[in-house]
Amino acid sequence: MNKQLKHLMIATSAALLLSTSALACGGKACPASDCDFKGAKAQDCPLSTAKAPAYKESGHYKIPGKSPRYIRKILSKSDLIGLSDKQRKQIGELLLAAETGAAKAHAEAQITVAEFRSKLHSGNLNDRDIKAYTARMGELRAAKLQANLMASVKASRLLSDEQKSRLYAAKTAAGASK
Repeated sequence: MNKQLKHLMIATSAALLLSTSALACGGKACPASDCDFKGAKAQDCPLSTAKAPAYKESGHYKIPGKSPRYIRKILSKSDLIGLSDKQRKQIGELLLAAETGAAKAHAEAQITVAEFRSKLHSGNLNDRDIKAYTARMGELRAAKLQANLMASVKASRLLSDEQKSRLYAAKTAAGASK
């Protein structure tokens, strides 16, 4: 009797697993006739393991101002895209300016955080201090973004259309090989 019960439990578990995977259509044609998510996107099906689109796929991520990575990319591919010595020097100066501006904003933010924490832990914090802190942190984050974004845009302006196409062609070629 125990053997039959064990086999029954295994068969029931297998049937449940198969029906669950059939319902997890993930945007494909689901073989289950009662699936409500036929033709839906993978993230819409509650049983699907697919994830929602990542932040990196959104348009905001593609703006080159969060870091000086775009400028570093231009410099690292300088031979491939054919930068002149004058362009290399100008882009190097832009990289230095971006890193300096971002570092200054970061240092000021750390000082602001330390001052706010001391007020917070001392118990002498009022609404005016909170509003001033959040406004100042917003200014410092904006300063960091501005330093990186301005340098990235200026670096892009220094490149000719041919150099830009070579820079982006290298990106698509690398993506195609994956």
